[in-house]
Amino acid sequence: MNLQIKEEMTYQSVFEKLKEELPQYRVELKKNPLARFEYIQVRKAPFVASWVRLFPKKERTMLIRGIPDFWARLLLGGLLAVLFFGGAQKKVEEEVAAALEKSFGVEKQ
Repeated sequence: MNLQIKEEMTYQSVFEKLKEELPQYRVELKKNPLARFEYIQVRKAPFVASWVRLFPKKERTMLIRGIPDFWARLLLGGLLAVLFFGGAQKKVEEEVAAALEKSFGVEKQ
């Protein structure tokens, strides 16, 4: 899912707002050491999460459904986990989008 991006949206500000708006989830600011990019992970369970990536040059915020736990991906496999947990991942993604819309006034693209 793609959303608009505003100038005031930085990883730190989005992280703080999501942590405030979604206290029932574990929100973490992470960095991929190999590809060298930052992202925010909103985790509900080992198989259910949404990742937030900011692309200021492309003028968008991308929400990506994901499986946050390495061992869960290894045990069940990514494709099977998406089939079994796709609905829950979509719900988390929509809650993250709603929180960003409320906090920053962004709209879906």
